[in-house]
Amino acid sequence: MVNETDFFELYRKLEFSPDGDVLELKRAYRRRVSLLHPDRRANGPLDVRAAQILQRLTAQYAAAMEFHRVHGRLPGAVLSSKSMSSSSPAHRTTAVHAQWRRRRYPVSDNKSQSSRFRWLILLAALVLGFLLWNVYADQSIVAASAATGESEDAG
Repeated sequence: MVNETDFFELYRKLEFSPDGDVLELKRAYRRRVSLLHPDRRANGPLDVRAAQILQRLTAQYAAAMEFHRVHGRLPGAVLSSKSMSSSSPAHRTTAVHAQWRRRRYPVSDNKSQSSRFRWLILLAALVLGFLLWNVYADQSIVAASAATGESEDAG
């Protein structure tokens, strides 16, 4: 259905220009839905034709919003050279991934990496200190026993 969508028919029904922005499209869609919706026609008879028009309009609107989500523009909008260069698939993928990371991991990467690095340095210093303390303690025991003339072999 998405491939068969006639966006210009949607724009004609909504009295909307393809160069407008998304908020204008949403407002135009809501105005049109308020006229066609069965709940708004409570006093009149159920109009089957209005229900069919509303279903088609909703499907076209959903396709237009999906197009906007994927391409960053409304279908039929004129592309500028700036938007063409920034809307490449690789750029969009990177931008979407970056947005996902910001939502998933709200702490900035620099701050968390520096915090991890500080903890790693502190841990390494503690391990090194413990090893040096053991080596020094062993040497002082050997030196003390050598000074008193005791031998480990005598016993």
